Amino acid sequence: FLVVPAGGGGTLLGGYIVKRLNLRCRGIIRFCMMCALVSLLAIFIFLVHCPNVPMAGVTAPYQSGLMGKHQLDQYKHLYDKPSKSRLRNSSSTELNLTVSCNADCNCAREVYNPVCGADGVMYYSPCHAGCTSINHTEPSTGKQVYSGCGCVVGNVSWGEEGSALTGKCSSSCHHMPVFLSLFFVTICFTFLSSIPAVTATLRCVPDSQRSFALGIQWIVVRALGSVPGPIAFGSVIDISCILWQDQCGDQGSCYIYHNSAMSRYTLAAGIIFKLLGTIFFLVASVLYQPPPESRQSSCETTDQGTEHMSDLPIKDLPDDGVIVNVHARL
Repeated sequence: FLVVPAGGGGTLLGGYIVKRLNLRCRGIIRFCMMCALVSLLAIFIFLVHCPNVPMAGVTAPYQSGLMGKHQLDQYKHLYDKPSKSRLRNSSSTELNLTVSCNADCNCAREVYNPVCGADGVMYYSPCHAGCTSINHTEPSTGKQVYSGCGCVVGNVSWGEEGSALTGKCSSSCHHMPVFLSLFFVTICFTFLSSIPAVTATLRCVPDSQRSFALGIQWIVVRALGSVPGPIAFGSVIDISCILWQDQCGDQGSCYIYHNSAMSRYTLAAGIIFKLLGTIFFLVASVLYQPPPESRQSSCETTDQGTEHMSDLPIKDLPDDGVIVNVHARL
């Protein structure tokens, strides 16, 4: 819902602006550089992130026994900034999932069914939360409420101690509207220069070399963008994972990402690529030299050719509408 309108709208708007303002080659290049610069500045929206919801044994330690909410805040730094070793290899958290409160449950590592405890901490599964029974099922949501959870810290606001609700804990972070607004701007200005860049390529080469120029351009796009881009950002996503799926000893998909690490790594990758794009447009603007015959070249003209043709004298047609060559032989 965000990428399609921003990308499609930016692509159409870029072509319309070039046509509407009747931009020449140097103006098109500078327009592309401005769009790249705006998207570079807007990419800093990735500095905004929400803290991770505490998950026992993964991003927060188990806390058995009664504890108040103010005491729970004392160890939030443990899941807000996990150690580097935990980011590199989440398998180190496997030993932390089994503690004294769930040691007799023999919980399976392969069964991932997160529950939200009464203490606001998320648990890997009802078994890892030490739950013994299902209390009831909420009619409105259909979620099961577990009771007798020995690992869950009691909280009187829930009405009972040691309970957990099926599903992940909800986050109280409200940065999403701000993030989506600036992220829309980033995508829009990224695609805003796509059509003008192709237009500049077509106008800056002779007619006989346009197909060859487009071929070279797309080879460069594939070699520097489409091929290494998913690999680079895929690596960024993978190194931000702190809990991987365990499929009989093999690593599966990622369950939990570290939001702060994802924010930093995505921002770094975005800055590198967008800074390179801005520099390339700047170099193109500085090194560009219009050809001597700029008034007739396809590089510096858009619709000027038809304007000059309108200045030529037009002969009146004969009354019968037939033009006869008097020098033609019968």
